Amino acid sequence: CSEISAFFSEYALIKHRIIVEVRWLLFLNEKELFFKKVSAQSVEELNQIETNITDSDIARVKEIEEETNHDVKAVEYFVKEKLSKSGREDLVKIKEYVHYLCTSEDINNVAYAMCLKVCLQDIIIPCMEKIMLKLKELAVEYSDVPLLSRTHGQPASSTTFGKEMANFYSRIHHHVEVIRGVKIYAKFNGAVGNFNAHKVVSKNTDWIGHIKIFLQKYFDLTYGLYCTQIQDHDYICEVCDGLARANATLIDLCVDIWLYISNNLLKLKLKDKEVGSST
Repeated sequence: CSEISAFFSEYALIKHRIIVEVRWLLFLNEKELFFKKVSAQSVEELNQIETNITDSDIARVKEIEEETNHDVKAVEYFVKEKLSKSGREDLVKIKEYVHYLCTSEDINNVAYAMCLKVCLQDIIIPCMEKIMLKLKELAVEYSDVPLLSRTHGQPASSTTFGKEMANFYSRIHHHVEVIRGVKIYAKFNGAVGNFNAHKVVSKNTDWIGHIKIFLQKYFDLTYGLYCTQIQDHDYICEVCDGLARANATLIDLCVDIWLYISNNLLKLKLKDKEVGSST
């Protein structure tokens, strides 16, 4: 649907890449690893870059990409351009620390993770919770309304309509909790996952500790220490498996409701101008 596609568009990916680049610079500033802290006003200027991303900003990144022929490098140059135009001397001085020690996949995997994380939080889970709320209301309201159940398509023992809705509520609730419980991982270990460049510039720094804090504090992501150039993205499989099970349960719900309507136990809500057949 259009609501979900907006989270996984190229626009969204570029936006999150910009955010990752800016927050990495903010983290370096916070820890004073390579330069003295910039002024509070300059920190606010950096925050404004990520909070006020516009259509023209995304278009500018695409313009730069035409020259670089590299999507992530275009984002790096865009952020540096913003710092150069900020008019703040301390920001201009640190612009070469944009993307410092990073490989493209450091930026990309965090951006991908945030696209999925935000979509789950803002769209998918709330949608599931809305369905759950309605099922819970039906379960309570019709808890005493008797219903002849069926097994193998044949009449069986009695049940209640409320209990059958409670069954679906319970199943979907479980799926949502599983999806919500999936840890979304990210890496920030450099070109092949070994902190090679990091150790060259500062071998005594606790890079594992720093990166863990960075990913947790700035993105609420779980740090995946062991990786190659890329993050394995196994968590995406876990999320998709959970969504597949949730969707299978929703299909079961739709089939049961269809059968209730077919057996005249429920009445399909009529809408003006809708027709059931062209005959």
